[in-house]
Amino acid sequence: MICPVCQARLIKDGKSYVCENRHNFDIAKEGYVNLLLSSQKKSKSPGDSNDMMLARSEFLNAGYYEKAANAICDMIASCAHDKILDAGCGEGYYTNLIANRFSNSEIYGIDISKDGVRRGKNKKVGYIVGSIFRLPFENEDIDVITNIFAPYCETEFYRVLKIGGSLIIACAGKNHLKELRQIIYENEKGHDSKEFLFKGFREVERKEIKYQIDLDGSELKNLFKMTPYYFQAPLEQKNKIETLERLKLTVDFEIIKLTKEEKMFNIAIDGFGGCGKSTLSQGLAEKLGFKTLNTGSIYRALACRYLDEGLPEKPTEKIIDKFVEDIKIDVFFEGDLQHVKVNGVDYTPYLREEKISDFSSIISPFKNVREKVLIVQREFARNNNCIIEGRGIGIDVIPHADLKLFLTARPEVRAMRRYQQIKNTPNAPTFDEILQDLNERDYRDVHREHGANVPASDAVILDTSDLTLEESIQKAVDIFNERVEERN
Repeated sequence: MICPVCQARLIKDGKSYVCENRHNFDIAKEGYVNLLLSSQKKSKSPGDSNDMMLARSEFLNAGYYEKAANAICDMIASCAHDKILDAGCGEGYYTNLIANRFSNSEIYGIDISKDGVRRGKNKKVGYIVGSIFRLPFENEDIDVITNIFAPYCETEFYRVLKIGGSLIIACAGKNHLKELRQIIYENEKGHDSKEFLFKGFREVERKEIKYQIDLDGSELKNLFKMTPYYFQAPLEQKNKIETLERLKLTVDFEIIKLTKEEKMFNIAIDGFGGCGKSTLSQGLAEKLGFKTLNTGSIYRALACRYLDEGLPEKPTEKIIDKFVEDIKIDVFFEGDLQHVKVNGVDYTPYLREEKISDFSSIISPFKNVREKVLIVQREFARNNNCIIEGRGIGIDVIPHADLKLFLTARPEVRAMRRYQQIKNTPNAPTFDEILQDLNERDYRDVHREHGANVPASDAVILDTSDLTLEESIQKAVDIFNERVEERN
């Protein structure tokens, strides 16, 4: 462990932990150590109350969640588990089961609630009162972190886990305690399945543990008190629950295992049309030795596939849903050239055709199409030092990108660039027509209800109006170097 004050290593000295700077933390008679600084508290007694912890202990010790706990332990057994941290351990129910199962491992449990931690009382566990947002452990120190129905801090989890270490999260499945929620909420719709898109982690396993339990009135009261519904329910529904003599409930746990990977550096490039997003991305990628993903090419490849299948030129949501159901997208590179295969067919030679470009703008707004592309984009970002360019990249696609650039330029400059590209082609539009079309498109894109073309709050705005391509690339390199220095 490390000192929460100076981050020096803590050494056990009798009944205390002491660092080299003589910061001293006593071990309580119950066996835990309090490493929560007063500056980290938002109240006198943060975390769950003693009454809530008592209710949790009585309910959990009755064994109603033991099946789920065993499934968590089975998942731990599949990992390297020399050192395990239960982050958000509460009263220690799961932590103690883990310690009993893995007696040769070094086990820690941390929670912000002192009332909870003091209930742990297990000599096999190093219990800590502390914050998961400032974990008192050295970098790359832990093999497995469990996070069971608790708050999480992905950056701290990433910091303390070893490369290849495992993060195991247990959360409510869609139907968890649905019968209880149906009493409280008039239009109960169930929990959404959670996707944990933590930077530097890859999901490797997901299990659902689902079964029924039958509770008497006192057991139901204990369960109710340990849920957030106890504080959210209107008085009438609360009284109804507390007067029930029995209730059958669905237990539905989702247990997800993520693996920490060597962290990749991701750059998101957004901006207006005619600012040079694609050419700047390619030039920046060459300078940095990164890969670049052209999102537009993926949408155009999907447009090719759609037309190849002879589907209606005016797609409906139902048609699109059926179309994307069995679609498989593969992105690969030959040298610097990005190729896109859809269901095994390489559509790269056709992606710049005007009709393909036009049709891609027809299918791209459909939610299921965007979700299909989103999976490809995020997988690419997880596995590569890369640049992803398009629209909504820094906000929707890789919101945790290490660097976000938003390219802009004066409308007349962008219109002239486009005019110079196409002026010698048959039936080319005039400069004024291009400018008018560009202004209209900008207005639509900025004022969209969903997916508006606006910079992320933490994006760096790069105006290319008065810069050559080479100068724009160099400016982006300079911004990248500054960000790398900040990160290190």
